[in-house]
Amino acid sequence: LIKYINNNFYARYHSEEDNRNYLIKVENVSEQTEEFKNIVYNKHVTQTRTKEEIKEKYDSTVSYDYANSIYKTEPSTVAPYKEGALEQGVIDDTLNRLNFYRWMYGVSEVTLNTDKVARNQKGAVLLKALDQLTHYPSQPDDMDDSFYEEAYDGCNIKYGEEDDTYSGNCSYGDRTLYEAIDGYISDLNNVTINGGAVGHRMSLLDPKAKQTSYGQCDEYSTLSMYYSPSGNDPEMTEDFYALN
Repeated sequence: LIKYINNNFYARYHSEEDNRNYLIKVENVSEQTEEFKNIVYNKHVTQTRTKEEIKEKYDSTVSYDYANSIYKTEPSTVAPYKEGALEQGVIDDTLNRLNFYRWMYGVSEVTLNTDKVARNQKGAVLLKALDQLTHYPSQPDDMDDSFYEEAYDGCNIKYGEEDDTYSGNCSYGDRTLYEAIDGYISDLNNVTINGGAVGHRMSLLDPKAKQTSYGQCDEYSTLSMYYSPSGNDPEMTEDFYALN
């Protein structure tokens, strides 16, 4: 990924040490300025959205009555732990909000990976049980191994496995899952605290992603974005995607 900002070029760098993405300034490219600008400006699909179109689509993303419980089945954050299940309206609103942002930035919609929703629900339950926002949650003494292992995967990432290669996102403090989507796209904490490493935004807007799954337990939530095992999509021809 290459960005051109204020006459400087930045490339995305993935650190194996802390498993984070960073934007690194590219030095000594003055002789290739026009070539880089052509890559950044010309090799993409220009999207034009009017304010009216954006407002109409944004307003249509939420239809569930959140005065009601968000749970179809209540989760349990004490032994015996249970992931519970979200109401279908909550699931639909979350997917609508995610796809709204992907539409606005000109990338294809994703569908829900229903087989993996329970894993994300377990991840959210684990975070709530620990009362800690982390991609690397520890195992409570009274949580059985199988629940913990699946919950841990719901908070983390996985690469290289057939039909199960995904990026992972965790959130704290949002009353609803669709508001968590807004937070991921804003990525304010990463912008202000972690030096501009907008990993959540990259994850949700990645054009190579085809599916998603997510879960919520009170103010904690998790979300995964799914890719092919190689991380490459033969139908994807864009060389970059917008982060601003």
